[in-house]
Amino acid sequence: MAYVPGQKSTFKAPRKITLAKVLVVGGLTAMVYFSIIFIPPYYSYFRASTVLKDESSKAYSLRHQKEGWTATEIKIHRRVRDRLLSTLKIPSEQLTVRVNKKPKHILITASWSIYAKWPLLRKTSHLKFKEKIETSLR
Repeated sequence: MAYVPGQKSTFKAPRKITLAKVLVVGGLTAMVYFSIIFIPPYYSYFRASTVLKDESSKAYSLRHQKEGWTATEIKIHRRVRDRLLSTLKIPSEQLTVRVNKKPKHILITASWSIYAKWPLLRKTSHLKFKEKIETSLR
């Protein structure tokens, strides 16, 4: 209704609940719910990739050991596996670590799986992660 000079306007209070408010609250609720489910596994992935980068730089310093590459590879593999298990807090069956020496680089590969639990639904999601770090031998 348009304003006409001299006519009294009536005040109409805005609605308390609108579709936009319902959608915003629903979206925020969904965002918090999915954050609770998926942020912890991806944060542990970030921490595991940091561990792999650190161990990769340590492997570079061990490339010319007297006992040979086989013993060095076992030492690197054991240390990477122990650090990842303590960081990720998963059973050892869910973690696979490989250490390979190529002509120009050392390749450390780790893959693991984590089960994310959905609150209120009693459902789990199987998440698989894989990280590959190459360190040049130059």
